[in-house]
Amino acid sequence: MTATRTLIKAESSSAEHFGAINETFVFRLVWADPTETPSPRAAVASLINQGLEGIAARPGRELVLDGSLVRAGLTTRTVDAQCNDAGGLDVIVGCTRYNWGESGVGDPAIRMMVTPTTQTVQAWRANPIVPDLSGTGLSEFDSDDWAKADSVAGTGLNEEAGSAPTEAAPDDGTYRPAGDIGGTPIDWNGNPQNILIPIMRVEIDFMRRGGSINTNGTFTEDALPFSVLTNYLGKRNSLPFLGFATGSLLFDGLNRSRLDGEWTMCTASFLWHPWRHAIQVPRPTFGTKAGTLKYEEDPRNIQHTRSVYWMQPYLQGKDFNTVTTAGDPGLWTTLELVSLKGFAGVI
Repeated sequence: MTATRTLIKAESSSAEHFGAINETFVFRLVWADPTETPSPRAAVASLINQGLEGIAARPGRELVLDGSLVRAGLTTRTVDAQCNDAGGLDVIVGCTRYNWGESGVGDPAIRMMVTPTTQTVQAWRANPIVPDLSGTGLSEFDSDDWAKADSVAGTGLNEEAGSAPTEAAPDDGTYRPAGDIGGTPIDWNGNPQNILIPIMRVEIDFMRRGGSINTNGTFTEDALPFSVLTNYLGKRNSLPFLGFATGSLLFDGLNRSRLDGEWTMCTASFLWHPWRHAIQVPRPTFGTKAGTLKYEEDPRNIQHTRSVYWMQPYLQGKDFNTVTTAGDPGLWTTLELVSLKGFAGVI
């Protein structure tokens, strides 16, 4: 015999997880014949399997009443049944949803943190000239363009300067081959020194639902598939992003941690570098007098590598401003990107 079902309680509250909302429903079931009332244990078994009196509440799947979803994304977490004073059962279903901002109303669950720190690098020069390749016709993502930046006006790299050493005039300390990165020599007889340079770690937290099984038994694909991450990992920003200049921000990883059920917290990690992630490389001039720059008055006879140039190991770019569209998932939704720009003050 069918029981009488009454919703006697429905409440919402924020959850400990960032962006989560807990919802609790209490349904009172009363059978006309009290002897037909199932035990709480049997009721829970029915609820999470075939359903009970129109209630289907399998943990990890969306809550269903009379064959319809109570709300898209509202996922069952806990199911309980207790005897009530009317001789029936009170069914308590605890649910969680993480869909803030999905309908275009309200703020998306996203946050950003920028942490300044330092990084140890090998260097032959302190305070080097980092070429400006924007507006010069050169590409930030072409190794040859980094190497020949001295031949294009406006990049800032040194053109040939001073007089090349000769046997008669071995060195006056002014000679630099074209393309040298300038700065102050700090190497010791051609050996680089480990120095600290300022960098910034940019971390962005957002939530995505992982792969899941729906109430009807079909599958939902992970909202952040690995194919998206491979489009970003190890690439630099091809356009300015959140106030960071082109090429200065490297996407170097994404960490995902499970919240509950199929939802995950995603932390995208970017690294800002003042040299736009380029490294200093000495120009070999073995067996020539121009190989090192010698200071004749230095009693320690220190010599320095005469020419140092840039090498760019990260030659792939990606527009980090790309948002998710139908059939083409990106890292952010449109609302999330708007929030990020607001955090960075670049709206």
